[in-house]
Amino acid sequence: MASRYIDGFGDYVTSGIPYKWDNSNNFALWQITPSTIASGNMISSIAGNTTYLTKNLNDNYNNVFLGFEFYTSLLPSGVNRSTILSLDDTSTIQVSIQVDSAGRLIIANGNGTIIGSTKPGIVTAANAIFIELFLSVANSATGSIIVRVNGNVTENVANVVTGISGFNYINQITLRQTINAIIGLNGQNLYDNIYLCDNTGLSCNNFYGEGEAFTLFPSANGVLINFTPNGFGSNYLNVNSTSPIPLTNFNSSSTVNDTDVFSIGVLPVNIVSIVCAQINCLMYKDSGVSHVVQFIISDGMVFLPSPTNFALSNSPIYYYQCYDIDPITNTTWSTALIGLRQIGYQILI
Repeated sequence: MASRYIDGFGDYVTSGIPYKWDNSNNFALWQITPSTIASGNMISSIAGNTTYLTKNLNDNYNNVFLGFEFYTSLLPSGVNRSTILSLDDTSTIQVSIQVDSAGRLIIANGNGTIIGSTKPGIVTAANAIFIELFLSVANSATGSIIVRVNGNVTENVANVVTGISGFNYINQITLRQTINAIIGLNGQNLYDNIYLCDNTGLSCNNFYGEGEAFTLFPSANGVLINFTPNGFGSNYLNVNSTSPIPLTNFNSSSTVNDTDVFSIGVLPVNIVSIVCAQINCLMYKDSGVSHVVQFIISDGMVFLPSPTNFALSNSPIYYYQCYDIDPITNTTWSTALIGLRQIGYQILI
């Protein structure tokens, strides 16, 4: 499996950001709104603020491919550079993507050393572009980067230092906005359709290219419903909202092997191909007892557990699992297969 994270910001709203993302200097400086740079929703910083937003990944990754839609309202001025995103190892920046006043995309390691730079004019104010980065993390001069913009390679550099933490991996994505009197007081960064994969597995192990992350919600109860509904009487209605906070509608159980699975909505018919799929679910435990949950994908007869098990916290957290291919048939995803699948969760402990 190579796909590691997808976010199209369609499955949660602004109040859900602290439950989907893990750290920020101020979560209130970020918002999810209808996208002006792609379809669906996007995430943006509040204009005129210096802020960051960090997502912890499920593991450590040495070689990664990253992609995201990006829009900025204002370029830096003079010799200044504005950091728009970084790939980190436990809050230590390994590599950052920056923009300068000439519209160059600049790649710098955590020491601030520039290891790659595109030609001027790649980034212009008030225009969206799709940025992709391949990063091979190395704390010595053996690392490499490839930068693509709108599908075109703009930078390819080898034998450079691409990490400073002492470890040759990243485990966090951080969105960043730097605002000051020199760079510009009213700047705002917008992001959409983020993906991250590594180079393992047989598929999803290279650049995805520009695409859209579509969100489907449970549309009906599936063939197996064990949890007790709280709020709505039908379990699927308690888990198909973009606004689960406050937690008034939910499904609950403490019984090992209890399982819920749900039918999901239908993808748009104009989708040409599906690169990968991801299950997201807001979960927590409300006692001092340990509980471990896994995701389930089913065709109505076979119930396959997720590769990852999740030890629940006492605080609500969005847990996620990526799937490169349909695990029932071991074939590439299609709109038809998505429509045939039921997804859900099961208590292990």
